[in-house]
Amino acid sequence: MALPGWTACAKCATGSYGSTSGLSSCSACETGSYANASGLVACDKCGAGSFTSETGLFVCSQCSSGTFTSDSGVSSCSLCMTGSYGTGNGQSACNACAEGSFASDSGLMYCSVCGTGTYTSAAGFSVCSECATGTFGAGTGWTACAKCATGSYGSTSGLSSCSACETGSYANAS
Repeated sequence: MALPGWTACAKCATGSYGSTSGLSSCSACETGSYANASGLVACDKCGAGSFTSETGLFVCSQCSSGTFTSDSGVSSCSLCMTGSYGTGNGQSACNACAEGSFASDSGLMYCSVCGTGTYTSAAGFSVCSECATGTFGAGTGWTACAKCATGSYGSTSGLSSCSACETGSYANAS
């Protein structure tokens, strides 16, 4: 007596593919790729800002805030570097901190504002610089320090204000 054979072929399930005919099973999509429908002959790569960290998935995950990937077909996202931040999910690049702000750690979702007596003069800094002697930074978020005015002085760095010259002395701004 003859054994019954197959009466139909099954489509490869989501998360898998069959690239040739005559297969006895389907292959799982590799990390960094997905198959969101059944019966596919190839998996699609996850786009920039997304990834799959496991095989056999039918959807990509978005990079979380503070992370990114600019490449397609990846299995993980990278942390935003110091001096930059990532505010939303699915980012393909991080944003540089603006002048007057900084990000001292990697993977941050926001930048911090430079405190009094400090500044950053360009975008993308990981630390703020102290105002030099003879200068001050009275507020937060400064992009440059101001010179002490005539009749006042700053003897140390990182000052939020200058000191007035005492009676009988002077300072001439130059």
